[in-house]
Amino acid sequence: MRVIGFNFGKGQLRFSVLEGTFQNPRQIQYDRRLHNSDLPTSEKMDWYRKNFLELIDQFNPDQLSYRFGSNGTNDQMRNLIFPCSVLQLTAFDKQIVTKEWTSRLLNPSRFGHPPNTDLYTLCDTQFGNLTPYWDKSQKAATLCAWLSLKV
Repeated sequence: MRVIGFNFGKGQLRFSVLEGTFQNPRQIQYDRRLHNSDLPTSEKMDWYRKNFLELIDQFNPDQLSYRFGSNGTNDQMRNLIFPCSVLQLTAFDKQIVTKEWTSRLLNPSRFGHPPNTDLYTLCDTQFGNLTPYWDKSQKAATLCAWLSLKV
């Protein structure tokens, strides 16, 4: 199975492409794509749609997954909720399954580890300490893809 995991942030889209199984994941690629965070909302959503389509065409995933969380601010809606909606619609059009993960669901027990396990360190252990952009935002996209290999 091949999964693209996404993590959204202001002015950026993080993605991680994994394939294989939950027990034996292989990282195909990870990266970040930047955009002007001051774009009008409609232009920003068009940017996301084009990037989602490009990544889907490039990697031909079986599933798309993403980290979802909201504190309800207008900024959060424009930078997280709206892109998630565009991703869902794009996946629907391409007939690709999606899975959303909240921070609460991305926990060590789902990875078979004790509650005090640092998931970001677990990413380093499993995939290596990669560069560039191998930070918490990138690892969140990777965790989403990895956990989606399990379901």
